[in-house]
Amino acid sequence: LAGRLLIGICSLLVVFHTANFLGIVPVNITWLGQLDSNVSIKIMSLVSIAINLVIVFCAAMKCKYIKNTSLDSIVEKLLPIVFWWLVGNSIANLFSKSNFEVVVFTPILIILTVCVFVLKNTVSIDSKAV
Repeated sequence: LAGRLLIGICSLLVVFHTANFLGIVPVNITWLGQLDSNVSIKIMSLVSIAINLVIVFCAAMKCKYIKNTSLDSIVEKLLPIVFWWLVGNSIANLFSKSNFEVVVFTPILIILTVCVFVLKNTVSIDSKAV
């Protein structure tokens, strides 16, 4: 379940950050409501897309949707980094100028954090069991 949630939620976040990059989503509801430069918004959107794709990849590897044992050790090293990044991001969101970010994205980040914690402490599992 944790793997599927990560893949689903992070995929939706990729769509959201793509919309943010394209200017479809208001900028003031992301990144603590503090970005005002168009260049910094584009850079942070791309960083967010990349991070979410890494999370999707790690979850897909742990769930054996992607079967490449040569990358298992990289995934095992990435997951604790992703976990602590999500913990920090969840805490930072509590101090956002954007109420939308606090109310909507903080709970999403907490769910992602718990899912990564579960996944990083799980031996790779068969995708049928996830």
